[in-house]
Parts: sequence; C-alpha cells; structure tokens
Amino acid sequence: MHIESVDWDDAAAVALREAMAEEVALRYPDRFNDRNGVDAGDVVYTGVVYTADGQPVGHAALRRLGEDLELKRMYIVPAHRGTGVSTALLAAVEEAAVRLGGRRLLLQTGDRQPEAVRLYEKTGYTRIPIFPPYETQTYSFCFEKVLRPVRTATTVITGGTDGIGRALAGTYLGRGHHVVAIGTNQEKGTAFLRAADEAGAGDRVMFLRADLSLVAGNRGVIDRITERYAAIDVLILGARFHRSTRVETADGLESNFALYYLSRYLLSHGLAGLLQRAEQPVVLNFGGVGLTGPVRWDDLQLRHDYPGTGALGHSAALCDLLGARFAEEYGIPYVLNHPGVVATSFAGEYDAATAAHVEGLRNSGKPVAEAVAQILPFLDAPPAGLTAVLEGRRIPFAADPGDAARLDDITRKLLAAL
Repeated sequence: MHIESVDWDDAAAVALREAMAEEVALRYPDRFNDRNGVDAGDVVYTGVVYTADGQPVGHAALRRLGEDLELKRMYIVPAHRGTGVSTALLAAVEEAAVRLGGRRLLLQTGDRQPEAVRLYEKTGYTRIPIFPPYETQTYSFCFEKVLRPVRTATTVITGGTDGIGRALAGTYLGRGHHVVAIGTNQEKGTAFLRAADEAGAGDRVMFLRADLSLVAGNRGVIDRITERYAAIDVLILGARFHRSTRVETADGLESNFALYYLSRYLLSHGLAGLLQRAEQPVVLNFGGVGLTGPVRWDDLQLRHDYPGTGALGHSAALCDLLGARFAEEYGIPYVLNHPGVVATSFAGEYDAATAAHVEGLRNSGKPVAEAVAQILPFLDAPPAGLTAVLEGRRIPFAADPGDAARLDDITRKLLAAL
C-alpha cells in the first residue's frame, strides 16, 4: 500500500467519506446529523491509502481547530481493517501534523466505535474531556496526542523504477527511509509500489509519474515533494533517455539537454531548501566526471551535427559543471558518479547499429548490485564539497569555476524565458 496527499475534493476521498457517512448513520441512527460537518477551508491535509493495485481503501484529514490540529474522517474500508492500514494511515497523518507545525493532535469519536477507541489507545492517544464543538454530544470520546517531531529520513530518486535507481530505492527502503521514486512508466511504478508493499514498506514509498523532460513536469514534482516532506536526506538524479536522432521537447529544447541536464538543475536547486534541513544531506548525479565533453558553448541544444550517443556525454559534461556550482553555492556534498558499463535497460530509442552495440553492453556490463555497492560508501559518508567517483574509485576532478558560473547564468536566463 501507499498513502497519497490529495485535495479534499479528490474523487477517491469524497467516495470514502460517503462510505463512512453511510456506516456512521447505521451505527447512530438515533443521533446522526450534520453537526460534525467539516468546512473545506479549514482542512490542511487529506490522505488516501491505496493498495498496490491502486484501490483507495482508507481516508483521514486534518483541520485547524484554534491553535491545534484535529483528526477528521478517519475511515478504513471494512475489508482492510485489521491489516495494519489504520496504523499506517494514522502515522502518516501525525507526520503531516508535525510538518504543519502542530504540537497537539485532537480527535473525537463515539461510544459505538470501540475499534476506533482501541486504535487510538494503542497508538498513544490519551482520553480527555469533551472539547468544543462537541460539548452537546455527550456520547463523544475525545482524545489528544502530544506530537514529537521525529523524522524518518527521505530519499528522492529520478529514474527510480529501473536499473541502478530502482536498486538504490530498494536499498534505502530496506534502511527505513521514505523513498520517492520518479519515472514516466506507470507499469514500472506500480510494480515498484507492489514490491515495496510486499516487503512491508508500502507506507514509506511514493511513486510520482512525471515527464522530467518538461520544465513544468519538474516544477510539479518539486511542489509535490515540498508539500509532503520536511527535509530530504538523499537526492539521486538518474533519469535519462538516449535518442539516436535529435528530438525537441514541447519546451523547444533538445531532449538530452532537457532530461539529463536541465531536469537535474531544476530538481537540485528546487529541492535545495529541503536538503539543507537534513543533518547530512547528499546529492548523487550520474555525470561525466571530466571524461566527456567538451561543452559546445555555441550550440548547447546540439542543433548542428547531432552526435547521437555523444549527446548523453555532452549532457554529462554539463552535469559536471552543475555539480561544481551547486556544491559551491549551497555547501551540500555533491557526488558525481560514472558507474562504467552496467547491465541495465539502457532506456532509449536506437538506430540499428547502436541497438546492436547496446545489446552487447547489456550482456557484458557489470551487475547493478555491483554498481550500487561501489557508490554507497560515498553516499553513506559523503565528503565535503564536490566528489568525482569512477567505478567506485574517487578520482581527481576540478571543474573550471568560470565555466560553471557561465553555464549557471545561461540556464537561469533560459528558464526565465520559458
């Protein structure tokens, strides 16, 4: 399962609240009324639980109540009660409350909902006197919980549903992190969510489907992550897609430049504030570590003599400059990694000759697990500043500061014009 933050009027959320209202009416036929209505303007969080195959099975919301936050419309579909869904959802709501600055979470339930009372008592809630606006509902059971800002580490991975990115996602889930995997393929995203659920980590995983070759796609991802997480501990930038022929995105940018470089620029800068809130943040970018290039300063969009596979190398060289500038600007450890040839999917569109070569690389490349083992030490204890890693070995690398500043200036002007 996984839990998504949605709008109050989201269709799945509305349907679950309607199901709850029907059940409450059956339990309280002599008392049910609209006195406990919720003003959508007071709601600051709505969470929906989804099964691995996308079925909505749980709902909860938070609303402002004076200086406190109140839990409202906590509901689990009957077939999924007793399976851990309610506990996971309640934990997600409490995390959201902490992110919203809440110090105390209040709730009200009724005397004909003993399973709800048991859940709240089991999860650390304390019975308190009936609080406004429930004073006239003398059958109410009211509870409070003092919130403590205990944060679980968060890892964000582009290209997180395939290859090295997928393996790193599994590694960090196994370590207890929240993991946000970003990709374009819904089928792979669903498979990733299902695997996490089967491993007992479904409540700590999110899949965001997004086209990172578009500026709007990146900004949407930044907004979603910023809304949900208080900090980011690990940011892994791994999405790329090879094209043997030149293609422009809807933004009018060469596709490798847009996905391999510009997306990583947008995400690293857009999430820098969350990275700075972590105790030991690190950014991993699969760059060229000085082995690719040179940068075509007069043709960054590769409009002339498109180099095919070399377009990836050109974007990797841009990522080297991005890393150097970012580490200097924010003081966040930044790792540029060239993993060598790895037996991954090599996502892309290839001409016949290149496809044959790629097939050979798939057969001869090192296992994904080996590539992951080579880079993890640099993520677990990241050196300060910029680090270049080639197949598990730290190598000397120093990008030209003037070139890094030049590219940064070009990029800012480009984004301002879009």
